[in-house]
Amino acid sequence: MHVVSVPVAGVLLLSFALAQPSAALDWKAFEDPKAFLLTDAFAKSISALPAADKMKAVMRLHEALKAKDVEIRRRAALTLGGLGDKSGVPTMIEDLAKATGRDRDNVVVALRVLKDERAIPALVKALKDKSPYVRGIAVAALGELKAVKAYDAIVALTKDKQGREAQKGPGGLDCFQILPADMACYALGALGEQQAIPVLIGLVTDKDLQNSAVQALEVLTKQKLGNDPEKWKNWWKNQGS
Repeated sequence: MHVVSVPVAGVLLLSFALAQPSAALDWKAFEDPKAFLLTDAFAKSISALPAADKMKAVMRLHEALKAKDVEIRRRAALTLGGLGDKSGVPTMIEDLAKATGRDRDNVVVALRVLKDERAIPALVKALKDKSPYVRGIAVAALGELKAVKAYDAIVALTKDKQGREAQKGPGGLDCFQILPADMACYALGALGEQQAIPVLIGLVTDKDLQNSAVQALEVLTKQKLGNDPEKWKNWWKNQGS
């Protein structure tokens, strides 16, 4: 048997190289709003740093919450959130009130990801946003936050079908937007309120919302009754309601 001898210096150098998670910490990409960046991966890289380096990185993220560009502030908020630090939530709430276009879309998604009750009032307000995408993400976030006080506003959005028309996507393919109403059905399922059951059963007859309503009912009731509204009505009647 042959034993390969590796110089001690070589072993130390190899060990040092393997122990450097900061190699994946690309601040240049982070600070370039046009660069692609996965904030979850960025947060994991920071969490793997030695304590002193991690503290410096977190401080840098806090400074980035004051950046001029909305995208940089969003990245900082999400990365901090990935580290268990929700201090970026107020920044995202402020940005939701003033951001426009794609930035506004991204900010409402960030608030959904961050899942913080402080955002509930802003998300309720966003249910009346002119963008169906923003309304849809906002209502989904409210359901996931168990925002029971927003129940009536969520139910009202089950009538919001703006965005049903097909749009041309990449390669000329027809792409259908997710309706705010679809997301409202999802939110009712996530909310967990039994009072939503008859509302959703009523929507099973709506061909546009049938699948979303049934999925939400399955979450709420733990029943698998398919797309037949009569089966759902009979089941609910037998519950003594």
